[in-house]
Amino acid sequence: MWIVKQITGRTPKSGWRGYLLIGCVTVLALLLAGASWSAWQSSIERTAADERQDRTLEVLLATDQLRAATLQQIRGGRGYLLTGNPVFLSPHSDGLKDADRAREHLVRLIADNPDQLPRIRALETDLAHLKLTISAMIESMNDGRLDDALTMMRSGSDRDA
Repeated sequence: MWIVKQITGRTPKSGWRGYLLIGCVTVLALLLAGASWSAWQSSIERTAADERQDRTLEVLLATDQLRAATLQQIRGGRGYLLTGNPVFLSPHSDGLKDADRAREHLVRLIADNPDQLPRIRALETDLAHLKLTISAMIESMNDGRLDDALTMMRSGSDRDA
């Protein structure tokens, strides 16, 4: 308080003190405005980073769901080939449906990124190859060609697909 009184107190030669006080207040106001603007910019950047992180996690989750569905197809097909029990075709069928849903969801998530289009095409080709390979194994089993189906399974062509 004493400093304020000394600076603002009127004396015959105290004019410069008032200008100094006004200058200091102006500098402080500019610093506060700059800090506020910087915090606002940081908030915008943080929000954008959070959105990118959320999107990435969604893509990873969809990819994991797709992977689980394809493994379910393989397990169901192999279970049917090894046991001959049609009950194992149910997980295979469920895996086909789940894989289609997960693929569609994944495509929706990354379709706005042109860099991902070749990966989407490659993914769809790989999924079609997997479906064709497992279907061929199951068809061989249904046609009574168990040895052919088991040979295909033992070669790992379903896993490679």
